Amino acid sequence: MKSPIRSPLQSKSLRTLKVLIPEGSKVSSFMLYAGDLELALADSDRVVTAHTPKQVIYEFWSALKKDKERVVSAVDEFYPQLDSLLFHYLQESWPQIGDPYMRAAFFFILNRCSEAGEISTGRLSPKRFNPVSVAYLKNFKGVNFYPRWDKEENPLSALPTAKDADFVLFPVGKFNFNLFEYGKSRGHEMISLNHRELHERMRKTDNKMILIYKPHPQLWRMYAGYNIHMIDKYGRTASNRDNCEELIIANF
Repeated sequence: MKSPIRSPLQSKSLRTLKVLIPEGSKVSSFMLYAGDLELALADSDRVVTAHTPKQVIYEFWSALKKDKERVVSAVDEFYPQLDSLLFHYLQESWPQIGDPYMRAAFFFILNRCSEAGEISTGRLSPKRFNPVSVAYLKNFKGVNFYPRWDKEENPLSALPTAKDADFVLFPVGKFNFNLFEYGKSRGHEMISLNHRELHERMRKTDNKMILIYKPHPQLWRMYAGYNIHMIDKYGRTASNRDNCEELIIANF
């Protein structure tokens, strides 16, 4: 199943994930946003509990699961009114406007019309709002996909709730050193992750755990001794670091 939401991660790791995670497995995924990997795994007979610390992300996926027709109707009603002024106003205020289905429509429209693929940041670029993207919204099913709001700002705080999962998945994206994080302005949907804390949690967990990162030199040092799968831009195993587009790091 194709996610209706554009992902900043743009992961190519699904083929390898399906090898690492057998059909029928229970997966607890963290840092839910676009849901592309989570939905693809759920659509291929894995049961996915998709955690997020952000109420607005949970609300979008929950609204889509409960009544996608209302979300589609709200998109059809609102999108023709969108201009640059309204677009930038909504980037700041959309979580406070309307009912959950209207806010889910804003979530979709802003994501599709933001050059950055985020909700609360980016310049207006409506070229990715098109009949195909709306079809992804209309075709959403959500079978085996269960969004969960953890109500904790730190996504790692909810890890103990995944003790019954067969696999724990963190589609992280870009690594950073978490410098200058304090007081940093973030969009309503943006999730902050402490990468060193994630490493420490992985070192101590009894769960089978999988991290997905864009390549960074520090990751080979931090996760030396773990199973690191290099993935190229076509989703195949990369032959060397030069053509590596993504890292799948597993503790098993």
